[in-house]
Amino acid sequence: MTDIDITPEILRAAADWIDGCGHGLGPGHALREEAGRLERGQADEKRIDKLAEVFWAARVTKRHVKDADRAGIRAVLAKLDEEKAREDAVLDAMPRRISPAALTCYLLNPDRDKVWGLGSRTWQRQEDIPADVERVLDLTGDVMRRIDGTQDFMPIYHNGEDMGMDHVHRVDSPGSNNFAPFTELRKADAL
Repeated sequence: MTDIDITPEILRAAADWIDGCGHGLGPGHALREEAGRLERGQADEKRIDKLAEVFWAARVTKRHVKDADRAGIRAVLAKLDEEKAREDAVLDAMPRRISPAALTCYLLNPDRDKVWGLGSRTWQRQEDIPADVERVLDLTGDVMRRIDGTQDFMPIYHNGEDMGMDHVHRVDSPGSNNFAPFTELRKADAL
């Protein structure tokens, strides 16, 4: 047995060396996967240590054990909420794009309504879609039409039929922006 500390960096260097020797993708790929697992484990341990510090720091301010435990748990939950808020802020700031696969499926679908083509405008929030926009393409490549006189949209089948009221994307529902970005579809003669 040796005292060498196997790190993700060592595993990746070994994988690069193996790949350079012409042994194919198998062994190097397996080492890279193990390096990723090690990094995730290290990150988990660091996070556990930080949350334990938060727990004990809050706990020592209380006199009774039950109150101390509750204070520690509240502090950990507050820390997790803070981390989640930071992650959400980063995700909200990142503009999403329609995947090339979804766009290709839409454009190459022989049954799609050829009267409508891709416009140039996109929106990250459904409530920002102007009233003059009748149809949009969502993140997954589904076509949605505006429900008359509202900001709500209904997905439609490729033949133009509505999917039904169970599938309506209401602007005021919590998940209304889960399928953003929304790309404008315009009538081909208006393009």
